Amino acid sequence: MAKDLRTFIEILEKNQQIIRAKKPVDPREQMSALVWEALPDKAIFFENLAGFPDWQAVAGTIESRQRVALALGLSPDRVLPEYSKLWNRELLPYEKVSHGPVKEVVLTGNDVNLLELPIPKNCERDGGPYLTFSETICKDPDTGIHNAAILRIQIKSENKTGIYCVYGKHTWEIYRKYERMNEPMPVAITIGHHPAMHLAGTWAGPMDVDELKLAGTIMGEPLRVVKAETSDLMVPADAEAVIEGVVPPGVREPEGPHAEFTGYYPRIYSEPIIEVKAITRRKKPIYDFNWSAHPGVCTSLGIEGYLYNRIKEVEGYIDIKDVHIFPQVDHFLVIVQFTPQYEGQAKNVLMAALSGATIHTKLAIAVDEDVNIYDPAEILWALANRTHPKLDVFIIGDTRNHPFDIKLPLDEEGTVPVRVGSKMGIDATKPPTTKPDARRAFDRARPVGWDKVKLADFL
Repeated sequence: MAKDLRTFIEILEKNQQIIRAKKPVDPREQMSALVWEALPDKAIFFENLAGFPDWQAVAGTIESRQRVALALGLSPDRVLPEYSKLWNRELLPYEKVSHGPVKEVVLTGNDVNLLELPIPKNCERDGGPYLTFSETICKDPDTGIHNAAILRIQIKSENKTGIYCVYGKHTWEIYRKYERMNEPMPVAITIGHHPAMHLAGTWAGPMDVDELKLAGTIMGEPLRVVKAETSDLMVPADAEAVIEGVVPPGVREPEGPHAEFTGYYPRIYSEPIIEVKAITRRKKPIYDFNWSAHPGVCTSLGIEGYLYNRIKEVEGYIDIKDVHIFPQVDHFLVIVQFTPQYEGQAKNVLMAALSGATIHTKLAIAVDEDVNIYDPAEILWALANRTHPKLDVFIIGDTRNHPFDIKLPLDEEGTVPVRVGSKMGIDATKPPTTKPDARRAFDRARPVGWDKVKLADFL
């Protein structure tokens, strides 16, 4: 049996990582709040969606490092090292099939109605229901490579949506190619599949990677794909549902407001739209959902994996231990754990963490290997005890930052608006290994026998 959302739900059940809501739930007005309450401790399955008898829903499938580890078949401490190896692995080709569960129901023409899908309104001031945990698939017209990205999709009517693409990212650059040709860009929005699709959708690597092949590689088996109904795009055959449409060239409409991972509502922009042409789905589909107004483990892992590899290249090679973004905080803050070998090396590491293909990082903190980067108290301890503010903190001005960082000024003088601000690095490491005496002075006090006995063995 091919891996899909349902096989992963079974894994969550076996590992007691999911709870079930058995009573009727209104997906428009109640589901978001219930997911917000459940996360990140457990995923939640909604057995009864009021007004949508054919549908069920699940949320939070990979909103913890433990559940990501289950998706990848790894222990939690091996998630980032193994995930980062994807940048250098040969990708599995996808498997083309003639039919799949996603084609059990095919709706086209006047039968297309997005309002019949249980798409929730995420936050109070959102401009309507939003798809926030689905992959928008398009294809580079020059290379034929498929791109899949988790984008926000605003439901505007029965057959029209808004679509927000970050300027300069893969989907945006592909759409610009279609606009220059004055042709509509075919898209297919995948709802519900194995978490590998979500991880592929947050890929921050090169544009020449086919992300349908990447999804199969993450999953550990070729992704089964079938041709879309209205274009030559390939779509996951074992998805719960697929929305097909085109993004017409040169069309812009107001999009938003929508609460983003910052926990704020960025300003409304004029963005492209999708004209929906078809909906295909299973007979009894499961809507895959995630509350959008927080960073989330999925996107965090994509950024962490990218930075993990990027930082390794500093000075040829750095023995980096770990990279962490607190899902409860923001993608703008990243913690890097490594052992500095030379004076000044930590600042080079921090500059790598603050730049690159991902534009999220605004604040970067470097800590040594004796600091638990998953414990906020440990990070604060390192900041308090291992920094000389005048020497260990630096700020780089006039940088391009993420468009959702509303604290920063918006530059609208160019053809697209961008946030221009600054970035800060903080070196909270011990002195480098080339200064052993100075480094030894920062060894932490530990109780006698701390590495030899455990309390649980004496209870």
